[in-house]
Amino acid sequence: MAFFKTDERTLAIDQWPNRIGYVIQEGEKAVADLTPSELVPCDIRSLPSWLCVERQTELGRAVVIFRSDIKSGEQDAGVQIAVRLQGVISDMNLALGGNWDGTLTNIHKARQHITLVSGGCAAAFAPQEKALMNIRQVVLTMLGKSGFGEHGRQGSILLRKRVFTKVPDTSLEDVEIKPTVVDAAEDPSGQLRQYDATWRIVDRIICGRQDADGTLRPLHVSLLNRGDFVDILATLTVPLTRGSVGTSGDLMVEPKRILRLRTSVQIAASSISHSGCCLSN
Repeated sequence: MAFFKTDERTLAIDQWPNRIGYVIQEGEKAVADLTPSELVPCDIRSLPSWLCVERQTELGRAVVIFRSDIKSGEQDAGVQIAVRLQGVISDMNLALGGNWDGTLTNIHKARQHITLVSGGCAAAFAPQEKALMNIRQVVLTMLGKSGFGEHGRQGSILLRKRVFTKVPDTSLEDVEIKPTVVDAAEDPSGQLRQYDATWRIVDRIICGRQDADGTLRPLHVSLLNRGDFVDILATLTVPLTRGSVGTSGDLMVEPKRILRLRTSVQIAASSISHSGCCLSN
């Protein structure tokens, strides 16, 4: 996984007040202790030497991966980039079906989303936002495309996840067909499984919370609230859509794991400030 920097010597997580950006079990980190693959370049000119894009046509997407000379070793070939993002939740729809309207026509458009804001601490948040904008520009240029779609308002980071995955052609070799992760207990009507032959929910966002002593515990996504301070592990993909003039797509920052570090109640009840930055929700 890769961390964001404010400059060549400082990690963005160091800029959150009272060091709340740290996952206690991981301990504190320093730029000097991390490898090139664990640090997102600050300079856009360094990105083409750090990442590349791999098309996965059968899955209708492209994924952002490390260059082979960044992740050395044959076992690291094609490793997808995952980044660590932090911020205050301002908006979300993490329902299992996301914003799906229940129709087959719109099943490919169904998305879950979560939007992060700085909570008043731009010193920690802005470097993440800028780096993602740089990555988007480089990735779309590598694909020869112009972006479209939602990016969130300025001063925010929008993370989105495709709800359904298209079941690939079974005649193709070396294509894994994953089972649905939805069971009857959480989908008694069967609505989310009615098109399993062609579209399935094959994975879900992992969610957890950190206790005051650093213990990590599972947390259902429905228990997250606006104003919570979270740490998110996300991958970078470009869903590709066929049209009359070819394929189009845009960078999607896709949440894989959400860890709640502070609740909105804890933030409101305490004065969390550092170097002129006062976290709020």
